[in-house]
Amino acid sequence: MADEQIIHRFIGKGVRVVDMRGTWGLGIMRALRLFADLGLTGALETQFNDQSIPTKQFLRAHILEHAADFGGDGEWAFLLNVQVLGQSNGGLRELEYTTRHPPHAEWGTAATAKMTGIPASIAAQKLARKEVSRKGVLSPEACFEPKSFFAELAERGIIIAPAGA
Repeated sequence: MADEQIIHRFIGKGVRVVDMRGTWGLGIMRALRLFADLGLTGALETQFNDQSIPTKQFLRAHILEHAADFGGDGEWAFLLNVQVLGQSNGGLRELEYTTRHPPHAEWGTAATAKMTGIPASIAAQKLARKEVSRKGVLSPEACFEPKSFFAELAERGIIIAPAGA
């Protein structure tokens, strides 16, 4: 099962939906927000030179052909954005966190591999050191203390911080 299908079981009562998504750097995210606001990322079509053109397909083709390096000087990134919406003490509560990692100059094009492999490596090391709170086939959030896990991520260059920080 995917993480978002089971993580709610370990967060606490009242959590019903968890959604996960990847994200890009701030410049690209702002551009995507603008494209979405203009209706360019959906299924809409527009008329141009007496032809019907799907806006999403046009936007993709244009970016790949003319603006592939938009948003930076070739930085590779594997970023995650987590938003938690819910209630706490009778009021609405929203938390948002993002990840960041060392720049291309340090990690090269291995960002995806490192952002996947480093947490798995930390989990294996914690298992070897018997730093687990529960036994069995479980998600990491069910058996590892998060603060020490995040600290080990930070030691290896993966930072989890409130969005905008």
